[in-house]
Amino acid sequence: MSNITPIILAGGTGKRLWPASSESCPKQFCNLQDTELTLFQETVLRYSSDDQFEYNPPIIVTNLKYTNFVKEQLKEIDKKAECIICEPEPKNTAASILAGAEYMLNNGKEHEPVIVVPSDQYFEDDAYINKVFQESAKYSGEHTITIFGVKPTKASSSYGYIVPSSHDDKPCLVEKFIEKPNQERAIELFAAKKSLWNCGIFLFTSSKIKDRYMKLSSELAKSVCASMDKANIHNHVIHLDPSTWSACNKVSIDYEIIERSDDIFVIPLETNWSDLGTWDSIWSTFNNNGNLVDNNSNSFECEGSLLRNYLTTKLVGIGLKDTVVVQTDKLTLVMDKSLSPELDKIVSNIPHDISDDSVGQRHFRPWGFFENLQESKSHKVKSLHISPHSRISLQYHNERTEHWIIVKGQANIEIDGEKFVLSEGHSIDIPKRSVHRIENSQDDYLEIIEVQKGEYLEEDDIIRIEDDYDRVSKK
Repeated sequence: MSNITPIILAGGTGKRLWPASSESCPKQFCNLQDTELTLFQETVLRYSSDDQFEYNPPIIVTNLKYTNFVKEQLKEIDKKAECIICEPEPKNTAASILAGAEYMLNNGKEHEPVIVVPSDQYFEDDAYINKVFQESAKYSGEHTITIFGVKPTKASSSYGYIVPSSHDDKPCLVEKFIEKPNQERAIELFAAKKSLWNCGIFLFTSSKIKDRYMKLSSELAKSVCASMDKANIHNHVIHLDPSTWSACNKVSIDYEIIERSDDIFVIPLETNWSDLGTWDSIWSTFNNNGNLVDNNSNSFECEGSLLRNYLTTKLVGIGLKDTVVVQTDKLTLVMDKSLSPELDKIVSNIPHDISDDSVGQRHFRPWGFFENLQESKSHKVKSLHISPHSRISLQYHNERTEHWIIVKGQANIEIDGEKFVLSEGHSIDIPKRSVHRIENSQDDYLEIIEVQKGEYLEEDDIIRIEDDYDRVSKK
């Protein structure tokens, strides 16, 4: 049997985990558990070959604007993808999954098993679920479409439910699907102990799923395939064709394919699982003695609370009960934990200058990323990390001066047509309205401390003249 190829879905947003997660930095690329790894990185490592389990390099499907998140975070854990498929706009899971399957078909792998997994989930026992997936692929991938369900640990209205045709904990056909129920119905389902949570993980071959799409959703299939046929491919990065992709319906695979099929196989998973969709679910999954407090926070006389601090300064909670506190470089959230499921709706009504997507510890750009270290009304200090063989745009600023200090690596700098090569420990000034650019021609990250000074320090004071990423400022 061939190794399993993971298709990892990494294009969604998780606004119920604001301010750590936002549209510009969604939850799968965030560190939410006080570890060195993001959810996306943990997912990639979970489905990587080792001495016990065999996986091919993953196919990553993500939104175009998250491409650099994927590249950088793969590099940090020393992993490579089979390819990165970039969606011009989000179309939900039906189109995303078929795009991954179509790549397999186009590369002669139509009969190899594929496991589709979200990039933002938690499993308590990775060894157990990998064993189940490996065994399942031996007999089910070629012949049917398999879905995995998790035994509920509580009555929850946050998940869809699967009702198996047999209730003896054995793999079997699905009897029916139940959409997210109200709480009363969720209590009934949990008490009956006959249903499973739908965790959005699927096993099939690309030929099998393509055939199902052609029977049940042929127009969507034609649009996805056309977008793949017309895609721009460079260095294993596939930019889907925008015009044909825009014709795809925005619908989940559950609604479009799975729930309309009468031969779906379900396999129960007996392990603690969470989609980590809210601060409350993160607290429920990881809390210790009633509180979840990261290493840069302290709690005293607190109960049922979560403290998450993305800064180097300490966060201290005293006498809090059932409270979420999240501190980023832009703002601090203090919230009643019970409001966690409604946070996305609440944030949508918050003024943009407060809910700005720029919050978060790392701010990714096509050339790398930066971190805000210090800020006042008249100055800002950033740490710039420029990827190997990358450069920022040729640009100038009307309102601020900049001072660059080379911390690590070698910098190729251009200021008003004059070129400099600076190594570690050297620095240079960039006056207002001076046209400048910095380039990293080395094989490792270039790290720079940038000190900005002026009365206006926002990102929209970047006037781009030339850019490698099609971001030239409009005149």
